[in-house]
Amino acid sequence: MFHLSREDFFSDEGARLFVGDPIMEGDNYAHDHDFLELVLVAGGTGTHISIHGAQKIQRGDFFVLRPGAWHEYLDCRNLHVYNCCCAPQLLRRELALLGDDAAVSKLLWVEPLAPQVRGVLHRRLTEEQTQGAVANLSPLSNFPDEPFTVRAGRLLVLLGYLGKCIYPNERKREGGLHAAVRQGMQLLEDSCDEEWDLTRLAELTRLNPSYLTRLFKAATGRSPMQYLARHRAELAATLLIATDHPISEIGVRVGWPDANYFARRFKSVFGVTPSAYRAQTDA
Repeated sequence: MFHLSREDFFSDEGARLFVGDPIMEGDNYAHDHDFLELVLVAGGTGTHISIHGAQKIQRGDFFVLRPGAWHEYLDCRNLHVYNCCCAPQLLRRELALLGDDAAVSKLLWVEPLAPQVRGVLHRRLTEEQTQGAVANLSPLSNFPDEPFTVRAGRLLVLLGYLGKCIYPNERKREGGLHAAVRQGMQLLEDSCDEEWDLTRLAELTRLNPSYLTRLFKAATGRSPMQYLARHRAELAATLLIATDHPISEIGVRVGWPDANYFARRFKSVFGVTPSAYRAQTDA
């Protein structure tokens, strides 16, 4: 299993977005990443392997892969994919402008975090939708040296388009992603090993705990502490693949020092225990 880190793609502080469109043949290495990846199959055929098993893919298949999720491609035959990789800070900053778009929130946060999805969301677009998505992705891939403000704008348009395609009945919300939610996300992610509770987070964001919870649920489908648990599990999944640290040490690092509790919480997200997840990805 090969680990792709945010440093590999976003070593430059100003680089928060990477889009490529490789054409693959044969088998490609299994890998995970600690950033969000959107994948659109533009042509060819192959087999996609993830925690959900093997599935044949073709033009129009679309994936959202949360941090910590792993996947690989086998038996690729002229498989043309667009990989859109987003650094974590991009989700909290520029993409916060899409906070009032319920469809985009569902696409990036709500549904990929569902237990049955386990961080790997798959949908198949129609041919018309695929053409529209490719039209939005192509400039991002072909003009990587455009000013970041331009690229961020293109990404906003792409995500708005995809959200509308996949969740056409979702309605816009008013007000966008609240600044306190962005601040709360960053606090929880940057110090996930600390002993957090809702009261402390609410004090730091200067909001009433119940109001902060409502804002988090509107944006991510989860309460702040549920959001923290998901982030801890995703970080643990990345460390299980990217390092050979003992599982108990990883549990401490992500904020779950009790090994049994760590195992239960991790399994609730990825469907297997940390040891089984590591063994699965080593196979």
